[in-house]
Amino acid sequence: MKHEFAYEEAQRHLKQRNRFAALSAVLGLTSLLAVGAAATREESVILVPVTTERLTLGSGGTDAHYLELVTRDTALMLLNRAPESLDYWMEQVLKVADPSAHGSLAYIPGDDAALKFDGSREWASYTYDVLEAIADKARLPARLITATAKDVVARFDDAWSSESGHLPFPDDVRSAIERHRKTLAI
Repeated sequence: MKHEFAYEEAQRHLKQRNRFAALSAVLGLTSLLAVGAAATREESVILVPVTTERLTLGSGGTDAHYLELVTRDTALMLLNRAPESLDYWMEQVLKVADPSAHGSLAYIPGDDAALKFDGSREWASYTYDVLEAIADKARLPARLITATAKDVVARFDDAWSSESGHLPFPDDVRSAIERHRKTLAI
């Protein structure tokens, strides 16, 4: 009786092992066919990160024009750390992201600031006391911030009085800057 039970148990394990081996063979063959199909299939990826042109990368190779663009933009971003590079990048981003906005500037009507200074957008409310409050909220040394702001304002006023006539501004822009400077509390 034990012999028959052991024989049936062995046969059941043998069938289970054979089913597992067959399933493994089918899965292995399927994986091999999938890898072969993926390796031989021509695939293209459309790229538009750095230009308005449509460029593609295929499994056959990389376009030389795309490599030139990526190399140029990477070199500019890593090596050119001048303020002009920000203008270049903003222009490129606007060209790609919103072509209708390219070349136009946003205009905020009135004489208020675009951002609020301690709850107000009016330039007249931007005082050294407000600057100190902002510095305190940011946990920055208020005296240093205020002294720096006073120095910057004094330097601007000196430079503007001596150089404003030599700058390539139209008269209406120059007078608008001077009117605006008179309204500032700092």
